[in-house]
Amino acid sequence: MSFLRLQFVAVGLMLLSLAAPASAQVLVLSGTIDGSDPTMPVVFITNPTCAAQGVTPVLYEARPFYVAATGVYNLSQASLPASFASWYLYEYTFSPLAGTTNCVAAMNGPADPLATNVTLQAFRQYIAVPFDDTVAQTGGSYTLTITGPGVIAEGAPAFAAVPALHTWALLGLAALLGLGGLLRMKRRI
Repeated sequence: MSFLRLQFVAVGLMLLSLAAPASAQVLVLSGTIDGSDPTMPVVFITNPTCAAQGVTPVLYEARPFYVAATGVYNLSQASLPASFASWYLYEYTFSPLAGTTNCVAAMNGPADPLATNVTLQAFRQYIAVPFDDTVAQTGGSYTLTITGPGVIAEGAPAFAAVPALHTWALLGLAALLGLGGLLRMKRRI
């Protein structure tokens, strides 16, 4: 098989790897907010953003996660009793006393579930913060469902970003084309 034909086969295989369909991934975070959870001063929400921090304490839970692919993700939270819980989403870090810092999304209101779409970056730390959005602060259970184009995992990213398949394909293509160019120049000399 000639080197030129081998290059065409390699390019074809790489293009096929780029065309692989992406499937939606899901992470479900469930829990119960009650009197044993910490409190923070409430952050006022203008859907879908954190507007300002108040002084009234609210019960909350902090749930760290990360995604393996940059893209648009849907965050949807249902609660029981209905509509007792709202949520904040933080990027990198979360400090209860600086509730607007690093807040990238938030949802509250009478709807249940509370949902919005957010663009998330691969291998960045995110913290979902469901909280009791009632005056009584009696708590309840919640289920926060995150769906999107890449793997979604609870916890902190424990490794550096690994190049995606299409990045490796392009690097391989560049190497083959470079090698082909060198061989072609060598024949001319």
